[in-house]
Amino acid sequence: MNWFNFLFGQMRWLKSSDKNKTKKSLCQTVVLDRGSYQEELRNYNCSLMDLFKLIRNESKLLSGGANKVLWFVRSTGSQGYRVSYAVIKAEICQTLPDGISLLVPETWLIYAKLMPEQLYLVKGQKPYWAFLHKQGNLHITTVSGLMVDARNFLDALGVISQQDPILLERDQLLASDAVALTPQMLPGLFYYQANSRVPTLNWKRISVISVVAVASYVAIMSSWVSWREYQLQQNVTELRAEANAVFQRQEQLEAQLGLIQSYKEFLDKYPSQTDIIHTLVKDLGDAATLENIQIRGALVTMAGQATSATEVLARFSASPNWTEVRFDRQVQRRKDIDDFAISMVFRARSGSEEVK
Repeated sequence: MNWFNFLFGQMRWLKSSDKNKTKKSLCQTVVLDRGSYQEELRNYNCSLMDLFKLIRNESKLLSGGANKVLWFVRSTGSQGYRVSYAVIKAEICQTLPDGISLLVPETWLIYAKLMPEQLYLVKGQKPYWAFLHKQGNLHITTVSGLMVDARNFLDALGVISQQDPILLERDQLLASDAVALTPQMLPGLFYYQANSRVPTLNWKRISVISVVAVASYVAIMSSWVSWREYQLQQNVTELRAEANAVFQRQEQLEAQLGLIQSYKEFLDKYPSQTDIIHTLVKDLGDAATLENIQIRGALVTMAGQATSATEVLARFSASPNWTEVRFDRQVQRRKDIDDFAISMVFRARSGSEEVK
């Protein structure tokens, strides 16, 4: 006897004669025919805690107040959760046995039994084709036109590979030793039917289930704590690396700021050559023709010709923009034209003044 049979008993099909049927076990497993329920599929992108709230609300909506809704989490991943629902009509619920039952829809057993990308012919009172895609999508048909040839069904699914179907007797679905029912499938499959008689409880089985449940909880919590601790350590390591990168970038920015400040202090010592030339042209006017200009910082040396070199010297001496104005060499007079060389120091303006 495997663990499934020990905890939940042998699987069997639901029959109309099951009503009020007693059983000397804590729980019995009943497989529902495909025609006794309606399947729904929902995808959720949420946290684990929010998932059960969404399942509860969706079950209330699907039940309509009278029907029974089964559910299980088919798959999990980075994209969220995929949940299957089976809505059992109220009249079917009335045929369920008394007490606690583990209800398993027939198609959900097929999910657990079939190999992906393999065609199956399930034999029974009404045979049907079954094909499970590797993405998890299950296709079943009893349409007579498609049942004639396996190729008809595969072509309808868009499967181009040639393969022979595997024959599977319907009662083989009840072989629980080959069914991979994971813990995430079980919580939504239980159903309790009120019984006028008090069932005889198997306390030994209850004790074993309790011990297994406690041990499983402790193991799961220990694993979760270890995993959470590892995640926190990884987060701390990543944050430390990010902080070091920020500190290094800050040091680089401070070094660049210091370099910019030193350049600014250096440039502030000397006036702009644009201001010097603009002021020189404005103050000189048309009094002379310049042949050469040299600018070294605030010191300006110019050479040229004028009708009166003395008048040129007087112009710059009278201007508030210049200081230390003097001839650099003796003025030479040629045919009513003076050759001169004048040096002077530009008097820098304050930042609030504008060159007019």
